[in-house]
Amino acid sequence: HIISLEFNDNNLESIKSLEFIRDNYKEDVLYFIEKNLENYLKLIAQNNELFDLEEVLELIMFLEDDSIAIELLKCTEKKISVFEDSFKPVVMAHVLANNFNTKDLPELIKNYDEYESAIQANILEQTIKNCNLIQISQEGDIADNLLKALLFSEQLTQAKKIDLFIQALPYKFMKIQSRRKALIDMQLKEFNKIWSSGVPKIKVCPEYQRLLTTLKEYDLVRDFCIDANNRDYFVITKKSAKK
Repeated sequence: HIISLEFNDNNLESIKSLEFIRDNYKEDVLYFIEKNLENYLKLIAQNNELFDLEEVLELIMFLEDDSIAIELLKCTEKKISVFEDSFKPVVMAHVLANNFNTKDLPELIKNYDEYESAIQANILEQTIKNCNLIQISQEGDIADNLLKALLFSEQLTQAKKIDLFIQALPYKFMKIQSRRKALIDMQLKEFNKIWSSGVPKIKVCPEYQRLLTTLKEYDLVRDFCIDANNRDYFVITKKSAKK
């Protein structure tokens, strides 16, 4: 007697068949599913408790049709690592958008440039959502193009951008040219007057104070204080030699 999955109004028998194969013929489960793939999809879609993530991830490795893989993944909201399994680009994009595992973030932001544009868009979106998880402690921790996109993004607050700039400063922005470009991307071009002619007119606020404090720590500004004549702005003492 050949066990099969029949999908109809009363699919109790099919559920029993699937559970029987899972319990008694684990090594044949994938073969069984592939032979009954269409009905398996319908069964899982209508009986979500039957969904087995490990089983589905293993099945996806053998599927040629990306749309079927995505249909299966739509049945779960569980977090999935894109590094523990090998996904095709379309499937990987779906996982990043719908089943993102934050543990993947450090590797994704480091290797951002290696991915195609659709994947990069997903990485950027998840990086914006999880910006507080970014840790930059060396030059290679985040790709330059991704960092530039984050500093330019309208979806990040100025405070978040300043956080990123401060973290990246010793590894990415010690050279004046790269520092200037980053500050322009952040719409903080007034800060660039610190290293050129003109008097920087920088408003007093916690974020700017934090940025100025960091610039002073890295010897990029001599000093700063609140203007005694106009307490809405800082007075900046520039370095005598440009950095």
